[in-house]
Amino acid sequence: MIKRGIKNYFVSLKYVFTPLGAFALGIVLGLSIFVPCVISAVSALCDDVVEIVGAVEVDFDSMWTYIVSAVRALDWSNPLEALNTVFTEKWLTDTLNGCLDKLLGGKTAVEAQIAEAVSVCLSSVLRGAIAFAAFSVLGLVGGFWFTKWIIRRNIAKRGIWKFVLMTLADAVLSAALIVITAWLAAMWWASAFISAVATVLLVGAFALVEAYFVHGRNKVPFKQVVNFKNLFKLLLTNVIVFSIAFIITIVLVAFNAVAGIFIGVAFIAIAFIVTGLNAESYVKAIAVEAAEANEEVDKKVAA
Repeated sequence: MIKRGIKNYFVSLKYVFTPLGAFALGIVLGLSIFVPCVISAVSALCDDVVEIVGAVEVDFDSMWTYIVSAVRALDWSNPLEALNTVFTEKWLTDTLNGCLDKLLGGKTAVEAQIAEAVSVCLSSVLRGAIAFAAFSVLGLVGGFWFTKWIIRRNIAKRGIWKFVLMTLADAVLSAALIVITAWLAAMWWASAFISAVATVLLVGAFALVEAYFVHGRNKVPFKQVVNFKNLFKLLLTNVIVFSIAFIITIVLVAFNAVAGIFIGVAFIAIAFIVTGLNAESYVKAIAVEAAEANEEVDKKVAA
């Protein structure tokens, strides 16, 4: 089982560009909404600032230089934190007010209007950010399920009715385990660790039971599939597969953090898919071996 599970992972890596492509598509679609929202919001903010200062003569070149200097003063060694600061209402309001105070000799009294304009700007940016996050998640989830469908066809194909029944059974089991774990944790904090271990064992055992009824029923003995030895092997196999995926991701991140995380998501997603199918792959394989062995016996008897 262990050798087969690891082989399943490496063979399935040929589909690594499927979740990557879907994730990238989601990001591109999200950016196609987010970037125009940011540009439109910033343009509207600039127009509002021009309207607020009204008849007051302002050197907008100096104003722009002041804002650029404020942006450059941020710690760009951490780009995400710097961008988060730029798009906070307090930083934008303080920067614009400080700029106008300097240009108008400290005589401006437009703080409230500037704050309102900034708030409107950030609302538009937030809507774009939500759209970006939604499309990115849709791309990630869609890529995961499409990749799982492709991999399942190769290592553990099953009929549509079995798929529906097992999906419902998985949902019921997951809900029950969540409720029981939460209840135990509320009753006794130390039980959270105990229930976590028990959950891992129960999920593994249920995976073997499910695999037996999907691929092994009336083909191999129940005890040949569901036993402590196979449970241990299944858990060990899954730990090894996840370890391989995380090691690959860490190596990629060491070379390039952004690209490493992006690509590592695909490797980890495939690890989740394969570990969820390893029990079925094993049972399907021994069922085929049992059928071939019976066929050979039948041929010898007939001869």
